[in-house]
Amino acid sequence: MTNRRIVSRYDSRNLGSGKVMLKCGLQYEGTLHNADIDNLGILTLLLCMHF
Repeated sequence: MTNRRIVSRYDSRNLGSGKVMLKCGLQYEGTLHNADIDNLGILTLLLCMHF
């Protein structure tokens, strides 16, 4: 048996992306604080998964 899951992350400032992921069946799993850096500063990413 193969375990498969879909993992997706989105910027906490982009709530629209989170809504799309939830509509696609992904579930909120957790928050990754200070996870990345972009041109606006340090990002907090929200993690969604589908099993």
